Amino acid sequence: MARVSTREQAVDGYSLDSQKKLLEEYSTQRGLIISRRFIVPESASGKQERKEFNEMLEYLYANPSIQNLVFEKVDRASRNFKDGLKLDEWLNGDEERQIHFVKQNLVIHKNAKSHEKFQWDIYLVMAKQYSNNLSEETKKGITEKAEQNWYPGNHKRGYKTTGDTGQKTWTIDSSDTSEAPYIKQAFELYDTGRHTLLSVTKLLVKEGWTTGTGMPIARSTVHKVLKDCFYCGEFIWNKKHYKHGNHASLISKELFNRVQDRIERKLVGKAKKHDFLFAGMLTCEECGRSVCGETQKGHTYHRCTRYKTNCSQRSYIRQQDVDEQILSHLDKLHIKNERLAEWLRNALKESHADEVKYHDEALAELSSRLKRTQQRVNTLYDEKIDGHISNDFYDKKFEQYSEELVEGTPNLRHLF
Repeated sequence: MARVSTREQAVDGYSLDSQKKLLEEYSTQRGLIISRRFIVPESASGKQERKEFNEMLEYLYANPSIQNLVFEKVDRASRNFKDGLKLDEWLNGDEERQIHFVKQNLVIHKNAKSHEKFQWDIYLVMAKQYSNNLSEETKKGITEKAEQNWYPGNHKRGYKTTGDTGQKTWTIDSSDTSEAPYIKQAFELYDTGRHTLLSVTKLLVKEGWTTGTGMPIARSTVHKVLKDCFYCGEFIWNKKHYKHGNHASLISKELFNRVQDRIERKLVGKAKKHDFLFAGMLTCEECGRSVCGETQKGHTYHRCTRYKTNCSQRSYIRQQDVDEQILSHLDKLHIKNERLAEWLRNALKESHADEVKYHDEALAELSSRLKRTQQRVNTLYDEKIDGHISNDFYDKKFEQYSEELVEGTPNLRHLF
């Protein structure tokens, strides 16, 4: 198995090509036949490294005739004690099995001498220390990148990264599959005050906004996007707010702040114990904050929340007076043109029919996907019980199917 961990290691004597050449020459000298090569490039993530390591173990257990495993050094095999124990478990399963560490001139097997095993343990501890130090230096680099006003995270909807590892910059995704247009539209729709999170989500899903797996975007995702200051040129990293990000903004700061104000207003005006009429729909004419309702001695009254303002409106108004104000305005609404009135009635009926059709189709598709995934989980378990697949393979596939179920369930739930 060959692996490099940093760009520097890929230059002088530690490149993948040099490692492969060294391991092949060593195997030829020892009369070992190469059955399969496992290679981890320097660009691989920790998750990719774990995947390659687990595939190597699965291959070893699936091919018991393989008795030798060859690495350049101990830290090319593992940098944590958990993986070291897995290698040790495979090694002790057969007296003929051996692990070769070429540059350290070390061969470990079940009956190896105590000082040889101790040497392996020392190398493993040193590899672990190197990994910890590398992690610490990486965190320092990430923090420094944030201090230079570059967002150091891994993913933002509607954006893509350009440049080499460690020097990546964020740009707005302009591809045909970009989520950027939907995100911008979500802010603009919510800013009008005529939409809720649910109505914004339904509208944009109808226009084609889906996740990377093709599932309809969830309301919780839209809410998360609307609360993310990244889209107005700022970002938050390690609980610190950076107000002058170097990435291009998708929306203006003014639009973002207006949306945050509306979201806060909705939360403040939301009824907790009572379902008041017009809850979350009324605003104070003086300060623009929400008007909330409360019950006193069996009667409902409304007042301005005065949230973070110095509004002078401190008096209460009865529900009956609110009703009269609203009804007086509704009485003025009258469509004199019968053709226009009929057109509006038909348009509302068609709109409702389209919404019901979309709801039914989306529900059927989601239910079908979840059912198929659940069937796969059941079949996977049967294969494990019958001994047709290894435990590692079962764990990997079970985790994959479980993620699909977890991702699909909230999307199914938000349709109701």
